[in-house]
Amino acid sequence: MLRKNISSWIICLSALLLTSASNKSTETGHDDHTFNNPDFIKLVKNGVMWAVGEKAQAALAGWKLPDVKYSDANIPNYERRTPAPKLQAPLSPQESILPNV
Repeated sequence: MLRKNISSWIICLSALLLTSASNKSTETGHDDHTFNNPDFIKLVKNGVMWAVGEKAQAALAGWKLPDVKYSDANIPNYERRTPAPKLQAPLSPQESILPNV
């Protein structure tokens, strides 16, 4: 369950992103540069963990994520990303089901 003051958390996270980002603009989080920044990923992860609370954190710690396999495929690369996108192999029905929390 989300905490009651989630809107306060969102405001604080937005302020942190805007003041800690090198570009200091509203574009933070809108490109690969931001999402490849380990500090940004850590900030978002920590914020989400704080927002969901201890019970959900404990449940998440017990999850075993499936091994995801990727292969080369003819996928459009309009943004000319390097490396080019790969195709994710489908998960089994059992791997696709989230645990009941």
